[in-house]
Amino acid sequence: MYTYYENGSEGDMKITTVFYDMGNTLLDFHFGKSDDEKDLIGIGHMKDVLREQLNLVVSQEELIESFLNPLNDYMINERKQNGYERPFRMHLKQILQGRSITDEQELCLAEAFYGEYMRTVKVNEAVFEQLRSDKRRGMNIGVISNCYMPAELYRKVFVACGIDEYVDAYFFSYEQGMMKPNLELFKRALHYFDVEPRHAMMVGDSLKADIEPARSLGMEHMRI
Repeated sequence: MYTYYENGSEGDMKITTVFYDMGNTLLDFHFGKSDDEKDLIGIGHMKDVLREQLNLVVSQEELIESFLNPLNDYMINERKQNGYERPFRMHLKQILQGRSITDEQELCLAEAFYGEYMRTVKVNEAVFEQLRSDKRRGMNIGVISNCYMPAELYRKVFVACGIDEYVDAYFFSYEQGMMKPNLELFKRALHYFDVEPRHAMMVGDSLKADIEPARSLGMEHMRI
């Protein structure tokens, strides 16, 4: 898919570290059922968790009005303006009505809602094969991705898909406090591996979120 040496020269331009985007690059979370169908399935699972774990009875209509619709609005508008991810429990404020929840309960509710996306995710086999090839060549492998759900859920997906064993480190916006294309997120990933930008490559689908930041830092880059 790409060469490891700029202009065919090993010298100073050797690539030692490759960063991959997640959604629409390594994984397709929109495979199978429509997103609307997955959301409604998730709402049903959330309703069960709220009742069983918090003794809170909420109808599907209430969950749609007080959780799903505001979440979708946030994804379209506020999220892009903020440049960081809102903790999942913040999306639950109207539903919880002042009740506090533990971190474990928050994660359980998040997985209940997002579980159908996790179960139906499809691996981009061509990109995954390139990642495996990179690893066999001794490359450091990192994942840099914007994600609005708790990072633990995405790690579960990587494990279930057999990709996790090839990944050295994840840089998910949810736990990093910043989103792509913020250059600080890329710098943090480069610092983790103690690698100069010219020795690193970014592989992703988004010109704005993946390619332009990598290019501005002097990283090699490839758009899927």
